[in-house]
Amino acid sequence: MFNIQKKAFRTGLVMIFPLVMAACTVGPDYKRPDIYIPANWKEMSTQEQQSISDNKVWWTSFQDEILNIIVEKGTEQNKDLKIAEARVLEARALRLNAASSLYPQLNIGGTAERGNPGFITQNKTIDLYQGGFDASWEIDLFGGKHRRVEASDAIISGNIAQYRDATISLVAEIVREYVTLREFQNRYSVIQEMAENQRRLMEFSRTKFANGAANTIEVSQAETVYKTMLASLPVFEREITATLYRISVLTGSENDEVMELLKSGKPIPETHAAPVMEAPAAVLSHRPDVTEAESYLMARTALTGVAISELYPKISIASLFGWQNTSLLPGQNLWNLGAS
Repeated sequence: MFNIQKKAFRTGLVMIFPLVMAACTVGPDYKRPDIYIPANWKEMSTQEQQSISDNKVWWTSFQDEILNIIVEKGTEQNKDLKIAEARVLEARALRLNAASSLYPQLNIGGTAERGNPGFITQNKTIDLYQGGFDASWEIDLFGGKHRRVEASDAIISGNIAQYRDATISLVAEIVREYVTLREFQNRYSVIQEMAENQRRLMEFSRTKFANGAANTIEVSQAETVYKTMLASLPVFEREITATLYRISVLTGSENDEVMELLKSGKPIPETHAAPVMEAPAAVLSHRPDVTEAESYLMARTALTGVAISELYPKISIASLFGWQNTSLLPGQNLWNLGAS
């Protein structure tokens, strides 16, 4: 009967101890600020939510395979996006480091020595073998370590939002530059065709002048219009080249693969998909920069608790257990237990 009561008492302590520790967590808890929503704002319907989900790859509505390839390359190779991704991985690693401080720290080691200490062993060579492990644990009495883990979780969320923000901006920039490129290429083709027509008109005017059916003014005007059109072609060539290089930088391309895909002219992409109209109350919830700002506010709030916990005492427990054996003395156990 006594053993049963003792076991129940220990079980109760195990269950109560985490609750007591959680109750001792100091610092403010994050509370999302109240947002004033006008009465005429409405929540999204299920159909609208589905439309928003389907619209994540909105550029596919242009039905342009080359554009899809360019966007895919950009999301895989863009340098700024890789930096944002690395920050997410860094935050996750720091979170693991913060969480590890909640548990005991273990160190295991062993040594083997052979030597002659001199007077202590009567000038005899001895062998010394020693092994063991030590453990230390700083009890999170006031919740500072838990607050640090909470801050790490919020920073991860903020960095993920930053990655989403960078992705959205990148895709929008690539699509805009792609449409601009196709516009310049089409205008260049139109001017080339017009210049060719004007050249024929100029030749016709010269023929008329040679046969006395036209004067020098008509010929001069035809030549001027033709030369003006030719002079505008290099301007569009420079714009096309500059746009190609901008797309190459955005996609992080280090070879000519992207340039080769884009050099051949294509029609300006059009979309026939209906625009997705979000409910006004849902606009802010989809903005990554707002999510990022809120996540960092959560992190700062949690770090306030970390700073406050530094004002209180800390309790640490340390222990040592090992084994030692020499050629002079039999093996013996070593142990130590203490707190500070």
